[in-house]
Amino acid sequence: MAGCVYIHNDDLALAIWCTCHNSHKNATVRAEGAKLLAAIVVKLGPAKTLSGAKDVTERILPAAAHFIQDGSLEARAQAKKIFSVVIEDPIFDKAMQKYLSPSTIRNIQRTLDTLRKTKMY
Repeated sequence: MAGCVYIHNDDLALAIWCTCHNSHKNATVRAEGAKLLAAIVVKLGPAKTLSGAKDVTERILPAAAHFIQDGSLEARAQAKKIFSVVIEDPIFDKAMQKYLSPSTIRNIQRTLDTLRKTKMY
């Protein structure tokens, strides 16, 4: 699965990833899914991730928000890596308002504020 991130094009890798990793019952599978999503985001870069092209942003931001609230430490760490890549982009806040519900934004806001302050990226 990890090889598809580097072998296939970005849209196909994202489509393959979206099949099951986001809400799997097993914490290890969710953590690996978060790791793959982080690799996709790093490969895409912040501009393409937040561009909204071909449902990319529509899939990535809700999944990353889900992972940052996950019980698995590894999934949360990978979600922080995802957000650290996209948080400095000028359209991040606008994209977050568009693709995430207000309750989700409220739940992850403290973590995002910490990422902005500590500049862990």
